[in-house]
Amino acid sequence: AGQLSLGHALYVGVGAYTAGALFVHYGIGPWVGLWLAIALCVALGLLIGFLAFRFAISGVYFALLTIAFAEFTRIGFDHLDWTGGPGGMFLRVAQRDTWDLANFRGPPLMYYYAMLALTAGAFGACFLLLRSKAGYYWQAIRENEEAAQALGINSFRWKMLAVAISSAMTAVSGVFFAFYYNNLFPEQIFHISRSIEIILGPDLPHQPLDRDHPRAGDRRRRHPLRPGARRRGADAALRRHHRRARPARLGDPGNQAGVLRPGAARRGDVPAAWHLAYSRAEAAAMSALLEVRSISKSFRGLRAVHAASFEIPEGDINGLIGPNGAGKTTIFNMIAGVYAPDAGEIIFQGKPIHGLRPDQVCAAGIGRTFQIVKPFAGLTVLDNVMVGAFLRAATAQDARKLAGDIVERLGLGPKRDLPASSLTLPDRKRLEVARALATRPKLLLLDEVMAGLRPTECDQMVEVFRDLNRKYGTTILLIEHVMRAVMALAKHIGVLHHGEVIARGTPEQVVRDPAVLECYLGEDAEV
Repeated sequence: AGQLSLGHALYVGVGAYTAGALFVHYGIGPWVGLWLAIALCVALGLLIGFLAFRFAISGVYFALLTIAFAEFTRIGFDHLDWTGGPGGMFLRVAQRDTWDLANFRGPPLMYYYAMLALTAGAFGACFLLLRSKAGYYWQAIRENEEAAQALGINSFRWKMLAVAISSAMTAVSGVFFAFYYNNLFPEQIFHISRSIEIILGPDLPHQPLDRDHPRAGDRRRRHPLRPGARRRGADAALRRHHRRARPARLGDPGNQAGVLRPGAARRGDVPAAWHLAYSRAEAAAMSALLEVRSISKSFRGLRAVHAASFEIPEGDINGLIGPNGAGKTTIFNMIAGVYAPDAGEIIFQGKPIHGLRPDQVCAAGIGRTFQIVKPFAGLTVLDNVMVGAFLRAATAQDARKLAGDIVERLGLGPKRDLPASSLTLPDRKRLEVARALATRPKLLLLDEVMAGLRPTECDQMVEVFRDLNRKYGTTILLIEHVMRAVMALAKHIGVLHHGEVIARGTPEQVVRDPAVLECYLGEDAEV
């Protein structure tokens, strides 16, 4: 799950001392001691995992925490007379000429074959785990925990499971260590060098990262440009997009069809009731899938959203637009469970969801994409989508079939076996949508999926969303600055400015609303 432990000597030592002490003091055989050692090490692992993951300790701090637990345990055993203290504990050495696996007694060759069998079993178990639901979830958490949670993964639970399995396997090695060497010293068995041996043993062959490896991170390759070639990469295009002054797009006729222009409407031309998305009669005839009721959110005194309210009818496509910093993504994050609102309610299918975790919101039927794409770079395109499919699929075979269908539907079929890190920006956007669709959402939240795309690519995405809505009845709420796409898709639009909803209505109504014109184009002034 992406967490590095430098304190696994703790489980080796506790496993060794548990089985060894039971054998020395009570004559209890090693197989009983083995299971008790596993139980005790799993309990210790869950304690460490709970303290770490409950308080969001990760990375180097998690590694330091595991070292600290191992060192504190070593000091404790140094002062524990029952296990021999610093002088060590010695197991009775019996005849080693015959193989006695029941009591872990025999020549070194017996231990060699026993450890070989255990190693093969561990590799086989890991192989099966990596191809199971748990394995896909662990890899997703390792690549991007926030994106994994948005696909319905309870990262706390799955990381705790990983810690439990790891500590149990290490405890087994500790028991064999005790009965092979027959002497145990705290300074020897709990030392950090023991943990490093455990890490480096299986990991050394995989340390050099090839420049083409998908996990190479930010070590980007720089390709020489052919004459006339365009310097365009997925990440660079996305960064350029977010540096632009996007509000100007709405009024630029050459860029987005000029849907807002000075003089398109005068303040007296627009009825006051046009801020409503639809009439009361229409509202009564349509069931609201999502209701946002006066939600507010502030960050250290900075008000991001204030008393925002709107409804999303089932089976509808709605847009949410506004200038940069208007609070659109903050509203998305509150709906998706990333933030809890300071005030107000969020009702989905008649039940409150404000305050739920992102994985619980996804399980309730809300899928989302991210403004900055978050692919699982080390996984293939198909595996990325399978992670989302596991939320509803019972088996890996079902998840693979569902993921394959969605990948084909979104035009990613020829690239299904490529690593996600190799995709272009438009394909990464499609992958985000495919991953969210794999969770079979009732409501799909699209956060600027057209950002950085060419007009032809935008048109293709528009057709994809139309098809989803028309054929499958998927309800869509999209945040978008590309008004060409908003006008083509949305039946109703809400406009957000300074965290407040200033207008709601059909696209034709919204683009003529004086408040919207003032928000995007400024007030009229006499020169």
